[in-house]
Amino acid sequence: MLKILQLISEDRTNAEISELLNISRRTVEHHVSSILRKLDVDSRVGAVVKAMKLKLIE
Repeated sequence: MLKILQLISEDRTNAEISELLNISRRTVEHHVSSILRKLDVDSRVGAVVKAMKLKLIE
């Protein structure tokens, strides 16, 4: 899921992430929802900011 978080930080869409990782869009959506829940944030931007603060991504 860190790879998905990194791709989100690169402003990739779910469709782009799906294509890059060869997984379905629905799987990407599931991972994004899980990331938001685990980081206790409400948005993709919030997830990126919090992940950077926690040094999970650069």
